[in-house]
Amino acid sequence: GVEEQSQSARCEIAGRLDDRQEAQVRRAELRSWGGRFAGLAGGAFVLGPVDLFLGEAAEAMGASDEAAAYLSAARDLAEAHGATQWSTRASAGLRRIAAQAR
Repeated sequence: GVEEQSQSARCEIAGRLDDRQEAQVRRAELRSWGGRFAGLAGGAFVLGPVDLFLGEAAEAMGASDEAAAYLSAARDLAEAHGATQWSTRASAGLRRIAAQAR
């Protein structure tokens, strides 16, 4: 609904702006919506898997293990629904994390 869509967008913005405090707040608010897509109107408008936003925010905060878990869940959910744009984005995040671990 509106709440998870709004929180997902805020989480994404916080991560991209490297606002760790805001990302932490949004991650805490979003956790209960993990495993679902964020969107409105019964799926007419979809932002993507909530786990994608949680993973990207965790990655921005340097929490690599947590980020990888969320991004893996987002990729799996997206693949299960044929949502290649989001599975591709989650896979890219997983590759970034793997590259940083080397």
